[in-house]
Amino acid sequence: KMFGVSVQLPTDFNSYKQGKHFLWLSNNDAEVVKSIALYSVKGNAMSALSVPYFCHLRDSVMYKNVRGITDVIYMKTLQESVRVRKSCTSPIFWYEGLWEMQNDAMGGDFICRVINRPFRHDILFAEAILYAPGIENKTILIRQLQAVLQSITNRNGKSENSRGDNPRRYQWYRI
Repeated sequence: KMFGVSVQLPTDFNSYKQGKHFLWLSNNDAEVVKSIALYSVKGNAMSALSVPYFCHLRDSVMYKNVRGITDVIYMKTLQESVRVRKSCTSPIFWYEGLWEMQNDAMGGDFICRVINRPFRHDILFAEAILYAPGIENKTILIRQLQAVLQSITNRNGKSENSRGDNPRRYQWYRI
């Protein structure tokens, strides 16, 4: 209800943190941490979402909401690693790259689906964040998380993308 969307989450996602216009969902696994972050930003300026501006927005949201054991530890985007793609058929951008915890030895991959929602006067950011230091090839894990992002539908049940993963491996949550 917070964002007016539904998403299919893997059944092992058992932890969450809520903030203002922000929701963090995670499996909190000791070896492979898979997380989904949903947040919205007021505005409709999708065309202005250059890589530097995307990184600035992402870093400011993560600074407020994703901290380490002390306030000097926070998530930061490695801007030089970020790539962007735009959907030809809908108002969606995909960003992918690397993140790190500033002042800590933690980092990993992320992929972000950015959806322009003019009817709500906001932009929805749906992010998959992976921390898997013991796994060399993370492609399968990232693609599994990407399938979660692709499962996002609005309240009417309409999806921006009809592709998905096996629905039996996921549970429906209204967020």
